[in-house]
Amino acid sequence: MPHVSAHASAYASAHASASASASGGATGSVYYGGGYGNWSQAQGIPAITGGLNVETGHEMAAEAYQASRTLTKTVTLQASCIDDKGVPHPASQVFGYKDVKGDYRGELYRCIAGTRLQYIADGKSYDCGKNDALWHEGGKIECRRQLAARACNERSLLRRFGAGVKILTITTTETYMASRQVEKKSAYSSSSSMVFDGGVGGFVQ
Repeated sequence: MPHVSAHASAYASAHASASASASGGATGSVYYGGGYGNWSQAQGIPAITGGLNVETGHEMAAEAYQASRTLTKTVTLQASCIDDKGVPHPASQVFGYKDVKGDYRGELYRCIAGTRLQYIADGKSYDCGKNDALWHEGGKIECRRQLAARACNERSLLRRFGAGVKILTITTTETYMASRQVEKKSAYSSSSSMVFDGGVGGFVQ
């Protein structure tokens, strides 16, 4: 019976080929009733995909900080002497000219003993203590202890120069709170790789 022999031969060949494929890749041929077919099996090769980057954006936030600035302006200066009863008297000028040079260092006004000096600069009033003079140096004015002088010096100055105003350029430093935009780094960046092994079973046909 030739048909039976052919079937048995095909079964034997197929079984032998399947056994060989269990230990790795294999190839073989199978004859089905006089027909012919081939097949192959290959081990899957892993593939690596890299360069997967994850980045998040940067945020901007407002930050407060302390800053300072220098202001220079021309002001009109006027002074008086206040007694214990609160009565004002003319302050004594140390020199008679009105304009004060920027490099001048020394007293501008003085008061007689027992009174305190009060001056107005740029529309604002300031008080000094008793026996203080108004001092100018480096474009700034301040209350400072009077320099020693002979008796009746203030009265003599007043008779000589009279009461008057001074015009000067003063420099002041102002401190204030300012705001600025800063970059807030709350994000992160990372890199990773993925491996693909050919799918379930690792077969490529």
